[in-house]
Amino acid sequence: MAITVRDLLAAPELRLVLREPGGEGALDRAVRWIHQSELPDSTGFTDPGEVLITTGAVLPQGAEADSDHGRRLYADYVQRLRDTSVVALGFGLGPQHETVPGSLLTAAHQAGLPLFEIPWAIPFSAVVKAVSQAQASAEQANLLRTNRAQRRLIGAVGRADAAHALVSTTAQIIDGWSALTDTSGHVITRAGAVPLERLAELATVHQGAGRASSFATGAMVQNIDGVQGRRIGLLMAGRRRDLDSIEQSACLLAAQLLGVQLALSQQHHDAMAGVRNLLLAEVLAGRTLAAQHSDDVVWPQVPADPVLLACVAGDPRVLAEIPLADLRVVWGIVEERLWIVLAPAQRQRLAERLRRRALSFSISAPCGWGDLAEVKHATLAGLLGEGSAGQASLLDLLPPRQASAFATATLGPLATAEFSDLLATLGVWLDQNGSVERAAEQLGVHRHTVRRRVQRAATLVGPSVETPQGRHELWFACEVLRRARGGADASGPRPAAG
Repeated sequence: MAITVRDLLAAPELRLVLREPGGEGALDRAVRWIHQSELPDSTGFTDPGEVLITTGAVLPQGAEADSDHGRRLYADYVQRLRDTSVVALGFGLGPQHETVPGSLLTAAHQAGLPLFEIPWAIPFSAVVKAVSQAQASAEQANLLRTNRAQRRLIGAVGRADAAHALVSTTAQIIDGWSALTDTSGHVITRAGAVPLERLAELATVHQGAGRASSFATGAMVQNIDGVQGRRIGLLMAGRRRDLDSIEQSACLLAAQLLGVQLALSQQHHDAMAGVRNLLLAEVLAGRTLAAQHSDDVVWPQVPADPVLLACVAGDPRVLAEIPLADLRVVWGIVEERLWIVLAPAQRQRLAERLRRRALSFSISAPCGWGDLAEVKHATLAGLLGEGSAGQASLLDLLPPRQASAFATATLGPLATAEFSDLLATLGVWLDQNGSVERAAEQLGVHRHTVRRRVQRAATLVGPSVETPQGRHELWFACEVLRRARGGADASGPRPAAG
């Protein structure tokens, strides 16, 4: 913190004598600098926050100082200093003035300007040096405070719960409270005596301000920005008195670190969710080896045979937030439903969590990992029986072996790898209700290419392409293979009848 007028007066080696304390809080004003001037009007050379020292060489002395003219001169002199935000006046005793003139004391009292007496034996250079050294010490202390705060915040990033550690460290640095909230002011994590009743109001005022930082009495609100500057939350911090510049800087750094941490955490969360979803889709297609031998980073506890299969329907946001990592389960979102492979011992705990969230679900009987592809259909049928399974497709209800056999028989040679381009083109053409133009646009090829491929596919599958029933069967067969091979979402429109 900067040196104050009170700090300057307290320096024992200067032996300064306070003659006029000024107005309320005047002695606690910060001193930006100190300089000497003997001009009757030094306002052109004075900046706000400075202390002016003078011997009064050009000011009225003796009887002239006590005259009406002298009192007016002193009053004008002090008022000019007050108007330029000089924080104090130091009057040096010497040959010109053996004591501080009474008219000067009166003028200082009326203006609320602190006035102190500098003994004759103390050179002005000593007073200037004291202020200079105090400022250097204050700047060094500020650098140490800033460095210490930065090191503590950076250290917090490496802790297990980095977000809470950053919030807690911020509260400790400012000796107050801190809260990480969403953009509406709802608390995510907090530390210290957080005034919960103020958070929503602070968030509203902050949003109305339209700035990255906003301030209220004893509080600061700072945006937390994620990827590409998108605001993902707020850091609120405060205490009984306003934050100083170093504490504000610490809050700003904390918000920046939170932005990086939350963005990385979200990216990691999204990436892991994607891995889980892909592996679960493989499990439901009958390929379970990768999931059974996955790292504990993907699923902390992979159950062994026998297992149960659960299917859960509901709001995707609710499904994504169900806590499952503490259970011996494997889970993932496939076709907008949450699928969970669990140990039988986890059935009751899982069911309780799902019921608390008012979710519809179905849980299978015990089976082996190798049976999950078949069990999937009975589990989904159980969910559909509740009437709360969302949009189910015919493929969801058919056993995969029978569906695959139908697809292979219907497509014939197109089901082999040799004709994968023809199969893909035929599937997209059927998705687009037989429109060559739309199929070409989706595939990124010329419409003549689409037309040639469809004609070539027709020679391999026979005349079924020409009939409404044949198109429906071909479309269904393409969807079966597309899903079995882990291709695009098989949710395209039904083909046209003609």
